Amino acid sequence: MHSFTSCPVHCVWSTKNREPCLTLDLRGRLWPYLGCIAKQNQMKTLAIGGASDHVHLLLALPATTSVAKAMQLLKGNSSKWIRETFPKMGSFWMAGRLRSIQRRRFRRGRYGSVYSQSGGASSNAILSRGVYSDA
Repeated sequence: MHSFTSCPVHCVWSTKNREPCLTLDLRGRLWPYLGCIAKQNQMKTLAIGGASDHVHLLLALPATTSVAKAMQLLKGNSSKWIRETFPKMGSFWMAGRLRSIQRRRFRRGRYGSVYSQSGGASSNAILSRGVYSDA
């Protein structure tokens, strides 16, 4: 017997104290790095985006990976990379996370809608599905 699971998860986490330290240059390097972490751990990156103080990540998790484990891998590895690459930044991610399991309609090509914000964020601050996706 064969089985199929589909578990898209929208993960959001912020920088420590919501400091706006995710510059465009850092985001340009961080998004692909997060995608590589996900791929190395059998997660599929559907979209990555965010702003200067937080990250949005839409993932398809394998049935054997919990959301908590996925977040631990992504935040832990990216924090280590940021500390090594940018030593002056120090402690980086805020503790905790926000996640939600997306409904079926979200999977039907509307990935970009989560990664655009109205008001407050410049168009350069938000990256859409077309910028980085492993889909």
